[in-house]
Amino acid sequence: MAETCQHGYAPGECLICATLSPQTQVRTSPLPVARPPLGGNAIRPDAVFRPDATRHPIRANGHHLLVVIASLLAVGAAVWLLTGLAFALLHVLELLVVAGGAGWVGYRLGHWRGRHERH
Repeated sequence: MAETCQHGYAPGECLICATLSPQTQVRTSPLPVARPPLGGNAIRPDAVFRPDATRHPIRANGHHLLVVIASLLAVGAAVWLLTGLAFALLHVLELLVVAGGAGWVGYRLGHWRGRHERH
């Protein structure tokens, strides 16, 4: 067997060594086919890999359901807080209007009564 680099490939075919080595020249020839270092099946990057059969789609849907529920709760809390803020501002405005009206009525009554008193 020919001598191999630390990655398990022939020294002239190892792309890792060629990339990391500062003294190598850029090669314009087509790239070599990757061979596994310890034998076995070659890795095909163009192959479609199916998800594991052990993964349950219910768990994935459950995760999405939790995200939807959390989003709805966050939107509901935001609406509740904004509604509470709007009603608090309206209540303050109501108190100001009632206080102004009561002050005006009190002023007018005091002014009318003071005009009719004899000193």
